[in-house]
Amino acid sequence: MKFRVPLIFLAGICWVVLVGVNPVYAFMGDYKSLTGNDMAFIGGFKSTEISYDVENSNNEADIERKVLSVGISKTMNSNLKVYGVFNYVMDGDIDDTSYESDSGYSLSGGAGYTFFKQNNISVSGFGQLDYILKDDWEGDGSASLSITGYELLGGVMGKYHLNPNVSIFASAIVAPFSDITADPESGSDIDFEREDMFGLQAGVIYDKDTWFVRGEFDIGMESGFGVSGGYKF
Repeated sequence: MKFRVPLIFLAGICWVVLVGVNPVYAFMGDYKSLTGNDMAFIGGFKSTEISYDVENSNNEADIERKVLSVGISKTMNSNLKVYGVFNYVMDGDIDDTSYESDSGYSLSGGAGYTFFKQNNISVSGFGQLDYILKDDWEGDGSASLSITGYELLGGVMGKYHLNPNVSIFASAIVAPFSDITADPESGSDIDFEREDMFGLQAGVIYDKDTWFVRGEFDIGMESGFGVSGGYKF
């Protein structure tokens, strides 16, 4: 069903095109370590759609985005990895409106810890913080706004190793806390929240010597797909 939304509502939800949920560890931070003390250049592409509710209103919208990410991961020991990633939004739009995004930039950082390994199965937990760097928007006419905020993510990922190089994985993800505010050039600030704070991911990983590549799909708080990979050194 189509609906009309005011500019201030669009201000409130456009932040997701800049940051949104990007659980990097589940997406591209988990891989076989070469030495137990190595590093990896990581990168990926995601295309997703997320639904949002504006607080204290009946408005909601679906937001589509395409994001490129590049970063680095460090293996601290056989179970612990830390990582930092720069995210660039290539394109984004809000369904049933004429609004499209400008480019946006954000940083993601976090850690993942493998707490269970037995036979061909491993289970890891991860936590992550997303922070917006650039979030200026221009609407139709002379309207403009600025988005500020950050979001905390957490989750659990299980992997089953089909053979030494190929494994399948599934992740359960939650966004327990976010502090996001839209500040238009004129008018009052507005806060907002995601329609669904829980999500699932599943995919396949090919991990060979110094490089790895994977594909995934998302449902729940996000719907979409992604591809990623990295080079270990």
